[in-house]
Amino acid sequence: MRVLVSLLFVAAISYGMEASRSRYGKLTQQYYGKLLDERENVERARKDVATLGGLIPICSCCKSIRDDEGYWQQVESYVRSHSGAEFSHGICPDCYAKLEADL
Repeated sequence: MRVLVSLLFVAAISYGMEASRSRYGKLTQQYYGKLLDERENVERARKDVATLGGLIPICSCCKSIRDDEGYWQQVESYVRSHSGAEFSHGICPDCYAKLEADL
C-alpha cells in the first residue's frame, strides 16, 4: 500500500512539474518573440538616427555653417539636411528681455 501511495505521489509531482515546464516554456517563447521584435525596432531606429560628427566650420558672427561644397548655410538648414532633425523656433527669456528693452 505504501508503494502505491508513493507511486501516486511521484506521478502527481511529475505531472505538476511537466505542466509547469510546458507553461513556462510557452511563456519563454512568447517573451523571446517579443524580445526579437524589440531588437528589430531598436535596430530600425538606430539606422534612422543620423549623427553629425567631426569638425563643423561655423561663422563666428552669423553662425552659418560651411558645407562640403564651400557654400554657407543657416544652422537649421545644415542640421536638417545632415540629420533629419526639425527645428521649432522661439525666443529665449534673455533675448526677449533685450528685444523688449529695445522697443
